Amino acid sequence: MQRADLPLELADAPLVRALLIGYALIFFGGLLVNVLLLSNLSRHLAHWRQAALRFAWRPWSLGEAARVLLAIMVMALFSWWLAHLMDYLGWWRMADHPGRAIVWQSVFTHWAAVFIIIWVMGKCGIRWIPGFFYREWRWHQDIGRGLMAYLAAMPFILLYAALYQLWLQARGYEPELQDAMRIYAELPAGGVRIYFVFLALVLAPVAEELLFRGVLLPALSRRFGIGTAIVVSSVLFALMHMHVPGLVPLFMLSIALSVAYIYTQSVIVPIVMHMVFNAVSLTAMTITMQAGL
Repeated sequence: MQRADLPLELADAPLVRALLIGYALIFFGGLLVNVLLLSNLSRHLAHWRQAALRFAWRPWSLGEAARVLLAIMVMALFSWWLAHLMDYLGWWRMADHPGRAIVWQSVFTHWAAVFIIIWVMGKCGIRWIPGFFYREWRWHQDIGRGLMAYLAAMPFILLYAALYQLWLQARGYEPELQDAMRIYAELPAGGVRIYFVFLALVLAPVAEELLFRGVLLPALSRRFGIGTAIVVSSVLFALMHMHVPGLVPLFMLSIALSVAYIYTQSVIVPIVMHMVFNAVSLTAMTITMQAGL
């Protein structure tokens, strides 16, 4: 891999152009989608009001959401304690195997979140259709809506991300890669790298959307209202990733995911949006690595 501080003229220009063209297409494609949505704004607003009313009757209560969050926190603390115990005993030093540490963490967070949600659903008698869908989902329609919603959200995400990065730089903060992305950049080809891609493109979107949009958002909306629920769940979603340069982009992404879920009443839509967002971000990071930026 080339040095990260190479000047732009020494970097791989075709790769840089491809990356810029890709984001430009996403940005202007998103603007086009928003223009089309605004052309029938009254119908969309009427549908939003109906969807918001239906959303308030999702079966998730604040107590059930708290039970899910508490169980996930216990699992995360247990994994942290067990990892440090093994490190103390000399059985396995996490610092020497950062890729395996990512796998370890995902088992006790993302995999645990999925199984805990399923377990709580069984305990509380919550079914999949009322729990995460308004009606039986139509996969082709929901995937299409997810792609359109992703495009519609990206101009706002990119704009606020750019303004936030300028603000950070003005305050002397040097942006750096998220820990998981930094580890991915250093991983050799092999099983752990493949698992990381699976984690970013499948497991994390599914687990995080079931938790933040599927469980937490309706529970908060029943207690505090739709607007407060969207803001609070989005703040928690951004903070959960523990990456300062990503706080505003992730907050804006979470708002878009929440609005899309409420409007479509199908958790598949934000899952697809999240998958595409992670896929584009991972692709962009890979291109910048190969270009030597």
